[in-house]
Amino acid sequence: TNYYAYDCRDEIKPGKLESFVTNELIAAGNLELNNIACKDEQSINKPISFTMDFDAEEVVNFSGDLIYVAPVFVEAYDENPFITEARNFPVDIPFPFSETYVFGLEIPEGYVVEELPKTEIVEVAGSKVKFTFSCKENNGKVTVISKLNVIDTFFLQDQYPFIKSFFDKIVEKHASQIVLKKA
Repeated sequence: TNYYAYDCRDEIKPGKLESFVTNELIAAGNLELNNIACKDEQSINKPISFTMDFDAEEVVNFSGDLIYVAPVFVEAYDENPFITEARNFPVDIPFPFSETYVFGLEIPEGYVVEELPKTEIVEVAGSKVKFTFSCKENNGKVTVISKLNVIDTFFLQDQYPFIKSFFDKIVEKHASQIVLKKA
């Protein structure tokens, strides 16, 4: 949404959607993209969204009868942008934004869910910055939803520990895995 969507629209050129998705959105290395679609890329009043079907061996690890799946790898927060323990100046995020990531996994035949990441909601500054992470199984499918909503963009230095802790939680949840077990 907002300026983030503007930046995406500015980078998507006709015929360049696949290279944009591969270079800008996908942090995981070797994905075989089968289908890519972009919605509302020309409508500045709506959020921009991407839908992809792919095969991704690099986000799956096999260990005996278990399969470990890393569901968040597109635009994942793999490290906290706030690394120092203390801050002498306020935090000023350039603009408000909202990111929603949805991942669907069809459970392979002969497997069942052994473990799912726990659902969690984290808020800072009275819900002005909110992160929601949910993972649910239903009818042979696992759905993961990660939502980050940043409304307030300015935080005084005494609020820094809360912002740092908030992003630590996002990194932790984005690193969580789905565990499948042979039935």
